[in-house]
Amino acid sequence: MLLKTSRLILRPFQLQDYSHLHAHHTSTIEPHPNQETTLFDELDLFMSETSDTPIEKYIQIAIVLKENQTLIGDITVTYRNPSFALSFATLPEFQRQGYMQEALLTFLPYLEKRYPTLNIICLVPKNNPSSQQLLYNLNFKQTQYISDFDCHLYIRQKE
Repeated sequence: MLLKTSRLILRPFQLQDYSHLHAHHTSTIEPHPNQETTLFDELDLFMSETSDTPIEKYIQIAIVLKENQTLIGDITVTYRNPSFALSFATLPEFQRQGYMQEALLTFLPYLEKRYPTLNIICLVPKNNPSSQQLLYNLNFKQTQYISDFDCHLYIRQKE
């Protein structure tokens, strides 16, 4: 899969992408006060457990700049019957420039066309108003607050 926008390329992850993300996450993400591991530790564990998972169960897309192939973020979807759980991240130096909205405006229709019967859901921490607004702009509706994760649950409305 390869998708393009005016400024971005969305493609499968390559080996060098993981090392770039690892360097970023280990230097910037601290464990949650109630956790003993970082988010990246959890990602490592998840990736090791899902490495043999078919693409339909787990999809991770690298977001790179067209002009120089710089990795600026990623989009991940994980199949959770009857939905896809969406997560996304933009590296700090590329935030608030419209990149993630541009990427998701291209990726979400691709996903919905490929899997038209599945819902797309997303958990967003309550202290992340930028991501909450982004999801609202992409036709997601906040459905509930999940206190165990300190997150709001969003579901994409079918058009």
